[in-house]
Amino acid sequence: MGAIKVLAGAVADEMGARNREMVESTRGLARAWDDVKVSVSGVWNQLKTGLSASPELFKLQHLQGQLQSAQEIGDKALIAGLEKQVALAQAAVDAKTQASEAAAAELSERKATINADKGWQEDGLKYRTNQKRWKMTLLPRERKG
Repeated sequence: MGAIKVLAGAVADEMGARNREMVESTRGLARAWDDVKVSVSGVWNQLKTGLSASPELFKLQHLQGQLQSAQEIGDKALIAGLEKQVALAQAAVDAKTQASEAAAAELSERKATINADKGWQEDGLKYRTNQKRWKMTLLPRERKG
């Protein structure tokens, strides 16, 4: 009987040690998988951001790269032409940004108006509800009195 208890204790200890090893290796695998997930999601987000950028901004960035290359070469005629193109592209980006900001401001104003209307309606409902309560409370007293 004593030998069985010793054997059972040894088996339990060995199984506990093996279980801890398996848990540790699983944690390492989970950590590695999380790292892959974060890396892939970062690349995906960068790709989506690049694809959603406006064509005007893309053109401006491209022209700025060309201008930088022309400045490294030192071609003054090319630099002058590219500077004009960069200025035009910057104006287009600024106009697009202003239009987006104006649309956002209009949307914000509409939301504020809707919220104000909703507040007025809620206040009116509260007033009408209170009027009904007062009438129901006061009318029976007036009839008794």
